[in-house]
Amino acid sequence: MAEMRLAMIKLREKGLSIRKISKLLDVSIMTISDHVKRYEETGRHEKKPKGRPEKSFRNRRNIQHAKEMIKRNSNIIEKYR
Repeated sequence: MAEMRLAMIKLREKGLSIRKISKLLDVSIMTISDHVKRYEETGRHEKKPKGRPEKSFRNRRNIQHAKEMIKRNSNIIEKYR
């Protein structure tokens, strides 16, 4: 499919209409439109990654908060030992 996406983009750059590309490659107009639009926006023809982007919670504020919680709770833990 990567070759197909690249072909869609190349044909569009040559000036062919999306409808004409659709007939040539036997692919839906919306599929071609989506790929061309993504290429124009990002400059890449690869598929978008699926799912949610990964978030990192390791920032200074969260690390400091975790250290404070450990410090606070270590006093409680020592009391019950």
